[in-house]
Amino acid sequence: YLAAVAYLDGQDKLPSAVMVRGYYTRAYLWAVDFDGKQLSTKWLHASTSSTSTMHYDSNWNVKGNAYPKNTAGLTNGSKTAYGNGNHNMSVADVDSDGCDEIIWGSCAIDHDGYLKYATGYGHGDAIHLSDLDPDRPGLEVFYVHEENNGNYGWDDHDGDTGEILH
Repeated sequence: YLAAVAYLDGQDKLPSAVMVRGYYTRAYLWAVDFDGKQLSTKWLHASTSSTSTMHYDSNWNVKGNAYPKNTAGLTNGSKTAYGNGNHNMSVADVDSDGCDEIIWGSCAIDHDGYLKYATGYGHGDAIHLSDLDPDRPGLEVFYVHEENNGNYGWDDHDGDTGEILH
């Protein structure tokens, strides 16, 4: 449903294609590299429920993870990318490690394919990632919610941590 190019191995190195599917429930993000002849999987992130994810590496080895909380502190909101997707996404190095992260609505996936955070506010339609508050270090995400679990129609959160700012 969505695709982007990200430098997951660091800036100015090999770019990867990241393809995303699933907005309302299960969420899948697949990163692939192209060597000029064939595609190869870098990783696959699968948020299969609101509390668990599966991470597949380039050899299809799988590791499951459980998440007990989200960054908004909601008890009823998703703790993974499950139901936290968006109709668009952004790519940026939000943690200044030299590698891009995938910012996708109420959640973010780190450059290695693992969940970085989930706010728990659910699916939405519009997302803007920028240095929205120049007096605050780092990037912020302004997010308009279609469905929300936090009783808000929008939020502003830290692009690196998912901390809810407004």
